[in-house]
Amino acid sequence: MKKAVFLISKKDVAAGTVLFSFSRPEGLDYKAGQTIDLTLPGLETGLNTHTFSLSSAPHEEFLMITTCMRDTPFKNKLAAIDI
Repeated sequence: MKKAVFLISKKDVAAGTVLFSFSRPEGLDYKAGQTIDLTLPGLETGLNTHTFSLSSAPHEEFLMITTCMRDTPFKNKLAAIDI
Protein backbone atom coordinates (compact mmCIF):
# COMPACT_ATOMS: atom_id res chain seq x y z
CA MET A 1 0.00 0.00 0.00
CA LYS A 2 1.49 3.35 -1.05
CA LYS A 3 1.33 6.23 1.39
CA ALA A 4 2.84 9.70 1.09
CA VAL A 5 5.54 10.67 3.54
CA PHE A 6 7.38 13.95 3.97
CA LEU A 7 10.98 14.55 4.94
CA ILE A 8 11.13 16.05 8.45
CA SER A 9 14.88 16.11 9.07
CA LYS A 10 18.24 14.80 7.96
CA LYS A 11 21.31 14.40 10.13
CA ASP A 12 24.88 13.30 9.45
CA VAL A 13 25.54 10.42 11.86
CA ALA A 14 28.94 9.24 10.56
CA ALA A 15 31.27 10.01 7.69
CA GLY A 16 29.14 9.65 4.54
CA THR A 17 26.13 8.31 6.47
CA VAL A 18 22.87 10.21 6.93
CA LEU A 19 19.76 9.56 9.03
CA PHE A 20 16.56 10.71 7.30
CA SER A 21 13.35 11.16 9.33
CA PHE A 22 9.99 11.12 7.57
CA SER A 23 6.42 11.76 8.65
CA ARG A 24 4.63 8.59 9.64
CA PRO A 25 1.31 8.00 7.88
CA GLU A 26 -1.61 7.58 10.24
CA GLY A 27 -2.40 3.95 10.92
CA LEU A 28 0.93 2.61 9.63
CA ASP A 29 2.03 -0.33 11.74
CA TYR A 30 5.20 -2.32 11.23
CA LYS A 31 7.53 -4.68 13.04
CA ALA A 32 11.19 -4.07 13.87
CA GLY A 33 13.41 -5.01 10.95
CA GLN A 34 10.86 -4.36 8.22
CA THR A 35 11.66 -2.41 5.07
CA ILE A 36 9.98 0.34 3.10
CA ASP A 37 10.12 1.21 -0.58
CA LEU A 38 10.83 4.91 -0.96
CA THR A 39 9.90 6.46 -4.32
CA LEU A 40 11.09 9.92 -5.35
CA PRO A 41 9.34 11.78 -8.17
CA GLY A 42 11.34 13.22 -11.03
CA LEU A 43 13.73 10.34 -11.63
CA GLU A 44 13.72 7.88 -14.51
CA THR A 45 11.53 4.85 -13.84
CA GLY A 46 13.65 2.08 -12.39
CA LEU A 47 15.90 4.60 -10.64
CA ASN A 48 13.15 6.31 -8.62
CA THR A 49 12.50 3.60 -5.98
CA HIS A 50 14.84 2.19 -3.33
CA THR A 51 14.19 -0.28 -0.53
CA PHE A 52 15.44 0.71 2.93
CA SER A 53 15.42 -0.99 6.33
CA LEU A 54 13.65 1.13 8.88
CA SER A 55 16.02 2.27 11.62
CA SER A 56 13.17 3.64 13.74
CA ALA A 57 11.37 1.49 16.27
CA PRO A 58 7.68 0.72 15.66
CA HIS A 59 6.63 2.86 18.65
CA GLU A 60 8.45 6.00 17.42
CA GLU A 61 6.62 9.00 15.98
CA PHE A 62 8.64 9.19 12.75
CA LEU A 63 9.87 6.73 10.12
CA MET A 64 13.66 6.77 9.95
CA ILE A 65 16.19 5.34 7.54
CA THR A 66 19.96 5.50 7.87
CA THR A 67 21.99 5.14 4.71
CA CYS A 68 25.48 5.42 3.30
CA MET A 69 25.42 8.27 0.78
CA ARG A 70 26.77 7.01 -2.51
CA ASP A 71 26.92 9.11 -5.67
CA THR A 72 23.74 7.79 -7.32
CA PRO A 73 20.83 9.71 -8.87
CA PHE A 74 18.45 8.48 -6.15
CA LYS A 75 20.63 9.35 -3.18
CA ASN A 76 21.69 12.69 -4.69
CA LYS A 77 18.02 13.62 -5.09
CA LEU A 78 17.20 12.39 -1.58
CA ALA A 79 20.03 14.49 -0.10
CA ALA A 80 18.90 17.56 -2.07
CA ILE A 81 15.33 17.61 -0.68
CA ASP A 82 14.70 20.87 1.18
CA ILE A 83 13.15 20.61 4.59
